[in-house]
Amino acid sequence: FVDFGDLTITKENPSGNINSPTRGFWAGGDQAGDGTEAPSINRITIATTGNAISVGDLVKSTAGGTGTSSATRGIYAGGYDPAPASSTVSDIQFFNMSSEGNAMNFGDLTNHSKYNMGGVSDCVRGVFMGGHPSSVNTISYISIATQGDSVDFGDLVQSSYAYNGMSTGHGGLG
Repeated sequence: FVDFGDLTITKENPSGNINSPTRGFWAGGDQAGDGTEAPSINRITIATTGNAISVGDLVKSTAGGTGTSSATRGIYAGGYDPAPASSTVSDIQFFNMSSEGNAMNFGDLTNHSKYNMGGVSDCVRGVFMGGHPSSVNTISYISIATQGDSVDFGDLVQSSYAYNGMSTGHGGLG
């Protein structure tokens, strides 16, 4: 591995999986694991090495949120408030990756509040699966171009959390 650069602050449990064809983003997290929320949205340019820059803030700062995206819109869903008590949230937030700036409300997750979900996208539909607390088996989706609550998509074969996802743009794998 070669050192690429650093985030703007040390973060524990920020989102991943948010990217445009040229930029990568991390949002939220627990600042240095001390229970202080890190509301910032950090950006890097994928083709060049260098440190991240802060390009905006989340509406509601959480850790353990899940990211997904289209080519232009970044999505941050769920998470937990690291302090004072680990309360989970069902918020879905979005931001425009090209113009940057603060996130805005998108809608809510179905069923219940979750964190450490898997997130995938085909650039049209964002899909969230599994999650914590108490390992869940739900799968829900959103239409990335329009705002609104997520919709039930089905169930995983087995309840799971700390899921990771990947997509080729033609479908996702959890």
